[in-house]
Amino acid sequence: MRRGFTMIELIFVIVILGILAAVAIPRLTATRDDAQIAKGLTEVQMAISDFGAYYTSQGEWATTVSAMTNVANFDNVAANPTVAGTAINYETSVGSAKDPCVKITFNNAGVLTVAAGAGTGTVCTEMLKDKTLNSTIHANGGNISFGGTGIKRD
Repeated sequence: MRRGFTMIELIFVIVILGILAAVAIPRLTATRDDAQIAKGLTEVQMAISDFGAYYTSQGEWATTVSAMTNVANFDNVAANPTVAGTAINYETSVGSAKDPCVKITFNNAGVLTVAAGAGTGTVCTEMLKDKTLNSTIHANGGNISFGGTGIKRD
């Protein structure tokens, strides 16, 4: 008598593995999206905080976005915020494309305007549902005023 698995036993194992994969793969994808949403929300709030800290300490916007924050997911870090109305977009990756989730506009006198971006991906949509970001966008028309004249050291 030979020892081994019968064809029926092998088929049952394959079916069970298929069922486990069907359950596990969508959950892993959702976990990845949840991580991207959390990362995006954190980076947007950190960038807004960085912009405010820079304006409060210097009394003006820097000539480039990268001089004010280390958050790298903006579409134009070389933009010149000293020109009123300069806008940048926080972007998330959707495959090889970029999805603009949040638009931040630099205005005169230390005012940032935070608005929803044109992104339509799952990560952007879920980011914009966040209560904190949503209230930032809708309170005072999305305007955040850092005001003051700052301290300039020559």
